Amino acid sequence: MQGELIDGVPVLWTEEPGPFEAVLIFGGGILDEPLAVRGAMRLVAHLAESALPRRNHPSRDWQDLESTYFTASGSPEQVTRYLDGICRALTRLPLHRLAHEAEVLGTTDLSPVSEVAQNLLWGRYGHSGPGSANHEGPGLHGVSAEEVRSAAARVFHRDNAALVLTGPPPEGLRLPLPAGERPAVRAAAPEVITGAVWFPSDVPDPGMSWSGDPGDPALLLSHYLFRERLVQALRHRNGLSHEIRDVHLPLGPGRAEFIFWPDSREGHEQRVAELMWQEALRLASEDPTEAELAREVTAYRERAATVERPVDELLEAAGCLLVDRDYQDLEARLESLAQVAPEQLRTAFATALKTAVVTVPNGLHLELPQLDGRPVPQLTCNAYGDPAPGTVFRPKRTDRLRYRDLRGAQLVLTDDGIWHRAALDDIHYVAFAEASALIECGNGRLLLGGTHCVIDVDENLYPGAARASAAADAAVPPRLRFRAPGFREE
Repeated sequence: MQGELIDGVPVLWTEEPGPFEAVLIFGGGILDEPLAVRGAMRLVAHLAESALPRRNHPSRDWQDLESTYFTASGSPEQVTRYLDGICRALTRLPLHRLAHEAEVLGTTDLSPVSEVAQNLLWGRYGHSGPGSANHEGPGLHGVSAEEVRSAAARVFHRDNAALVLTGPPPEGLRLPLPAGERPAVRAAAPEVITGAVWFPSDVPDPGMSWSGDPGDPALLLSHYLFRERLVQALRHRNGLSHEIRDVHLPLGPGRAEFIFWPDSREGHEQRVAELMWQEALRLASEDPTEAELAREVTAYRERAATVERPVDELLEAAGCLLVDRDYQDLEARLESLAQVAPEQLRTAFATALKTAVVTVPNGLHLELPQLDGRPVPQLTCNAYGDPAPGTVFRPKRTDRLRYRDLRGAQLVLTDDGIWHRAALDDIHYVAFAEASALIECGNGRLLLGGTHCVIDVDENLYPGAARASAAADAAVPPRLRFRAPGFREE
């Protein structure tokens, strides 16, 4: 790995066979956008790409939770022209094409994580931070030109950029980006739940995650060992799963989410979830063998040599640079993994398992024991007593007589927030000061709490509830308010 500075941008490069490739990275991803402007950075990138002339070589823009990328491959001359053009385009975006490019982007899946991973993140973080990854916000058509312009100035500048190359920088390479202020380092998002939970959700397969420090070699090695044990248990011994998918997502200083979601034979989703939990309990309660650990370290080394490319290591280094995370090179990582003892791994995993989140498809019910024998509870946001005194809105008497589900329903507006009782044992509350978003819908408002609660201020269902909508509009800051992409008129 070699590096230099070009026009104020750190450039990392290594010799690699094949076409010359470049990845221009900016430190800003989905986690850095409030819901009300979700998609602004992606629109900046797509507008800049659209401003370039025809290219006879591959190029694209993409985004993950932490960063936004521009990638190109071809001859050194082609890539040099592309980088110069994209940097210039970022300073003069064709905003007259905003609506058109929003239409184009609307045909693609913009989420950087799987459906199961999105739900697991929501389970741990509620509607805040990583938990909002599966929410589209106002939709790309709801993002204004001013918000796009602001995102470009805040994120896409030389003090927030890094470039990765698969060869030495070509002669004449320029990166004409403006200067800017480096965004503050994102703090790790607060976790809404403490302790292990499970919950049903709208997912095709079960999934499981735990939270921990990605810099802990024992925890990292437990991730790979757990994956191998799932392959043996779910695929080879029981024939219930073909592919064990996994990822660990950095989510701030000292924090990552370790996620697994095996595919499942139809009708066997619950059994897959139960076996996955059994393997987790086994790893948390019994020391693995020295031979198992040695095999995983060897597998890690071989993957790095035969599957991953040198440019992947550069991307890791550049990403760490942009989010002020310590970078450890491959040999140092291998050495730290090789030093992990069986008891050390078991202890690290047992601690992480206390943070486990498990999700299964709707309609399934789990009974999972924890290490101490207590059952893993089902996730619920019904942590409130009766609604506080306030202005009460009820469905029309005729609706309450006709629909049994509405007989106990009520909205209660207080000075501090809104309560909703859907039934005697189904009570929710969102304080205005803790709201993560307020969404304008055709029939009222959706008030999203910082945890898992959602208050549906349905003005058609609750006569007079327009007063609650007005109170929410006045109390929730404008930066958290937006209009739903499509009104819900049901």
